[in-house]
Amino acid sequence: MAIGSATSVSGGGVSSVTIPTFDTTGANRFVFYGVSLMQWQANVNSVVRGGAETATQKWSQRSSDATYTSYGGYFIAPAAATATAVVTLSESVTEVHASALPMDEVHQTTPTGTHGSTNGTGTTASVTVTAAADETLIDVMVAANWRAPTAGADQTERWSLYSGSIRGAGSSQPGTADDVMSWGLTDSVVWATGAVPIKPAIPPRTYFPGLGFSAQQRMG
Repeated sequence: MAIGSATSVSGGGVSSVTIPTFDTTGANRFVFYGVSLMQWQANVNSVVRGGAETATQKWSQRSSDATYTSYGGYFIAPAAATATAVVTLSESVTEVHASALPMDEVHQTTPTGTHGSTNGTGTTASVTVTAAADETLIDVMVAANWRAPTAGADQTERWSLYSGSIRGAGSSQPGTADDVMSWGLTDSVVWATGAVPIKPAIPPRTYFPGLGFSAQQRMG
């Protein structure tokens, strides 16, 4: 499983934003998207790539005061080309950050596992999601803060955005690390976060003494 570079956009006082062009030219293509927004009870209505491909939403997690929201979703088998993606919101919002993270060699029938999401107030934003060793966890966090957060020790920061009121950030972590996706926040603030495991196109082969590899795994 290969992870490309994230492309991102920020906006304020808008009801839609366009994520800049991102490339999907590898095999077993997949694009994860994350949206962090500030507006009481506002929603993401749709994320459409290239004017035709509509994303699947995995979670929508509001903060405890319903002002900040973390969204995560994906495009499976997007067209092999470069294109932008339009994020349409339910209303004009105070601030929004949106990112797309292209990936290759992701399972095309069951690309994701069971997601998790939560909210809280404090100096650490975290969510626990079970992931297999061959999977990759992706998260999206939103916090009422301008200070740059610190991704957990096993995580790789993929984006971190701020333009006036909120911080939106996303990271990845191998399933072999642990099942906790966390961000250290300099101040005690309101936050919301979510994460989901991404499944590989080819599962690892397991050797059984006296039997060898299973036929199903060999086909993978």
